[in-house]
Amino acid sequence: MAPSVEQSSSRGHGPLLSLIRHPETIANVANIYQGSTDSPLSVHGSNQLRALAKSVATSSTIAAATTTTIRKTTIAETRIKNQARSPLLVDRPPTLILTSPLGRTRALAEALQDAQQQQGNRLVECIVRPGLAERCFGAQEGSSTANRGRVTGFPRGKGPKESDVAWSHRVRTEAEHLKSLLATPWDEQVKEKQAQKHIVVVSHGMWINKFLRLVLPPDAQTQLPFTSNTGIFTLSCDGQVWRLLVSNDTSHLIGLKRQRGGIGSSASDKKQRTLDTMLRPKSTSRADAQGFEEQEQALSGLPHDDLKRA
Repeated sequence: MAPSVEQSSSRGHGPLLSLIRHPETIANVANIYQGSTDSPLSVHGSNQLRALAKSVATSSTIAAATTTTIRKTTIAETRIKNQARSPLLVDRPPTLILTSPLGRTRALAEALQDAQQQQGNRLVECIVRPGLAERCFGAQEGSSTANRGRVTGFPRGKGPKESDVAWSHRVRTEAEHLKSLLATPWDEQVKEKQAQKHIVVVSHGMWINKFLRLVLPPDAQTQLPFTSNTGIFTLSCDGQVWRLLVSNDTSHLIGLKRQRGGIGSSASDKKQRTLDTMLRPKSTSRADAQGFEEQEQALSGLPHDDLKRA
């Protein structure tokens, strides 16, 4: 399904919020429940991280250019293969980064922070918020999504499973916090600066889906797409009304292929070199295809399948 998009200038929306799912992990590839436990990024996930950081750095360069050389571009005009692009990748770099405390999200948040600094911009603050963590499923974490059996080498979850009520309350609390951060002050002298705010939240598939279902009106929830690894959802908030501007933007991943021979699915090592010559010409990876099916099942409300969105 093509991402949804509001037909107006990205600079004209005022403060923005972008939600990004973490890159692919070994547990994602192996179909292991993650939840509140962690798993290293795969090689493909590490490549996803670098591709997104590079795209955000480019948007920072465009934002710094003068308006006489860079035409203000509408979101609708910036499409790749019929996919609307988030302002985050066009001309609105982050002004604040919030991240889940888990390693798979912090790795991406820190990469985005570094990308901004490497472009000669001021260091964007990166804040860890426990409320952005994925839902906890207790002892079920670390087991196979196929049969719930324990998988050697993956950590087992600790503590009790987070109840539906507690889970909803936690995400709703974060939504209210984000709304307060985006709120435009009455002081006209700082209104223009406030309008350029762009808060980036690096979180998880289930968390992002829960957030959208809590804040968006029912008619905007009927066609929420699969949340891809490093997929971007961008929203604006006008008072009490949230609007979804772009859904699951993965345009930064166009041309990125999984490496052959299982290399792309293996654990990423910072010392490893990227093997561009070994990229496989394959439009959809096995892990991506499985992930789509898993998230579709999760949306049906089945508790077992909800675990797969971590």
